[in-house]
Amino acid sequence: MESSPPKTKLTRFAPVIFVAWALLSLYGGIYSATYIWLIQMYGFSRVCSERLHFASMPKGGDWIVSNGDRITEGFFIHHFLVAGILWFALFFAPLPFIFRRKAQNAV
Repeated sequence: MESSPPKTKLTRFAPVIFVAWALLSLYGGIYSATYIWLIQMYGFSRVCSERLHFASMPKGGDWIVSNGDRITEGFFIHHFLVAGILWFALFFAPLPFIFRRKAQNAV
């Protein structure tokens, strides 16, 4: 009979770590997508020099940039899809490193 390895703290807290990493990477993807969208619209130098950001992003309404411009269209493609792709990359790429398991040598 093979005995199962003893439970470590990592395996006990794996679901908590998984959910925490999912939420943190989702926030990072959404935050990065907003700046990528601003850089696409205004250019990198203008976003940095004027410190542009979205002042208001209400659901179903115009998004307001800190310089007073209103964004009325393109929400789905430019924000939702880019944020989803970034979240997918930020979430799944580091998972093997977060949940790294040592290989056990069978004798």
